[in-house]
Amino acid sequence: MLGLGLSALLLLAAPADTSAPAGEPRVETRVETRMIDRIWLRGPGLDQEALAGAVAARLAGKQILTVGQAADPREGLAALCHVSQTDSGQLRLEVILNDGRLYQRTIAARGEGHERAAARLIAATVAAIEDASATPDRRDGIFAVPDAIAGPPEPVLPSPPDPEITATDESTPGLPTPVTDAGDPPEAPPPRQEPLASVHRDPPALGLALELGPGFGLGAPSAGRGLASGGAGLRLDLRLPRGLTLAAGFRGHTRLRDGLALGRFRWALLIGHTLRRGDLELSLLAGPTLETWQLTRRGAAVAYTTSSSSGAALLLGGLARAAIGGRLQRHRLAARLGVYLEFAGSARSSGRAAQIARTDLAGRSTPVFLLGGAELSVGVEVELWFALLRGR
Repeated sequence: MLGLGLSALLLLAAPADTSAPAGEPRVETRVETRMIDRIWLRGPGLDQEALAGAVAARLAGKQILTVGQAADPREGLAALCHVSQTDSGQLRLEVILNDGRLYQRTIAARGEGHERAAARLIAATVAAIEDASATPDRRDGIFAVPDAIAGPPEPVLPSPPDPEITATDESTPGLPTPVTDAGDPPEAPPPRQEPLASVHRDPPALGLALELGPGFGLGAPSAGRGLASGGAGLRLDLRLPRGLTLAAGFRGHTRLRDGLALGRFRWALLIGHTLRRGDLELSLLAGPTLETWQLTRRGAAVAYTTSSSSGAALLLGGLARAAIGGRLQRHRLAARLGVYLEFAGSARSSGRAAQIARTDLAGRSTPVFLLGGAELSVGVEVELWFALLRGR
């Protein structure tokens, strides 16, 4: 009885055999994560070198490439990161892996450099992709590396001889030994992929500009040189895609001399281009003008006689102007504060400038004002932009 009890205790204390039965394979569960080895960066409007440096500082051990750089011959997961700016003050990131997965992210970029904000977003997205915590937005993305950043082409080797031709034992110096094995044909090179095209466009916007500054005459006689007038103007701009801008403006200027007040009123239709680079905006406009004037003394209109047969008091001409300033963006509203420089020329229908002169009792004429000719205007300008559509 004692021996039987000891045997039972030994059987109960023996460890259970958890191995699979003989003849059946053992199943192991393994979670495999793929690391991204190469990252190409594309950031229109950003400093490419600063962006690459900021990304490399956050993703050590990875090959960071920009346009114009060649990739090392590596095998593994690669990513193409495209960063663009929106009118709402945000950065938009699209990450496309060479297995077709596509991720989209956005981040606000206020109060710091856009390159650092973009690098922080890229690093966080890559880390989420590698630890499988990010879900792809699509799985049919096209990973197309532009030719400008593709690796150098592989050397072209001479074609092997026909199997029917007997190869000699001695190979030509400097060339590989001919291969006479008529095995599988060489693989065809992969089809050439087109580079990704940027689809981001600035939405149409309506601008209201207020300008303030003096005008200077550049002509002769002396009454037409120096300060010509001063005042303010109002302009309505329509900015279309690709920066094309249409505008209509009105300006009113005044000058006082010898108890007389000259009021000048000008209308203009303009066309040009508005260029934006980050927080800097440049507006270039040109077009025809139509101007009229009125002469008063102590608020009452002054009657004057004309010695010209060109008809009504109108000036026909044209102008070219440039305005540059800093841009502030908040959602769909933006503002530009800067300076402008304008060159204009005008004349009556007879081709001459208009001159207002006084005649004394002796019949001598003294010029008081000269209107038209070549004029230069400078001043400050404030413009508000209202986005008509949401930017992509």
